[in-house]
Amino acid sequence: MYCNKYGNIIGLYFKDNFLNGIIPDSISGLVNLRYIYLINSPSYDESGVVSKVSDKLFTLPLKEVVLYNQGIKEDIYNNLFQNTSLQILDLSLNQLGGTLTKGKLINNQLIILNLSDNNLSGTLSFLENFSRLEVIQLQNNQFSGEIPVLKDLYNSLRVFDIRNNNLNGPFPVKRISNLDVIFKPK
Repeated sequence: MYCNKYGNIIGLYFKDNFLNGIIPDSISGLVNLRYIYLINSPSYDESGVVSKVSDKLFTLPLKEVVLYNQGIKEDIYNNLFQNTSLQILDLSLNQLGGTLTKGKLINNQLIILNLSDNNLSGTLSFLENFSRLEVIQLQNNQFSGEIPVLKDLYNSLRVFDIRNNNLNGPFPVKRISNLDVIFKPK
């Protein structure tokens, strides 16, 4: 747990704790919370790995949300994208499925997006809503269709990993000037 100089909780960091159950609604009472990191703490119940996240978490002005390897199955990513202060979102190595909807994704502050190692599907057209992304990690999902042009990201994008999906079309590598790391489909 991290506090600011006034003693207010601004960050939660739990790693390898095997926490269990729902992130409680009372977390919305932590009005100064900006960072939440839950790493390698999948929760278990009789049906297998399940973590649940309260919708009230998304009402906070969070800047960084890392829910890595939590066993999350529910559709929380569209709610998170409504949080316009969010800069880092890592929901990698969970059990997320479904399609990301372009119309629901309104966050223009997002810099790092890691949704790798899930079961997400649909096209990558939702990426066209973002203008500041520097890191995009979408590898090991079920995305399909054409690789988008991403004109708004030509100057900011540094990492673009879309391996192990069902994508096709030309890769815009020559147009992206700052790209350090690139992983494209075979």
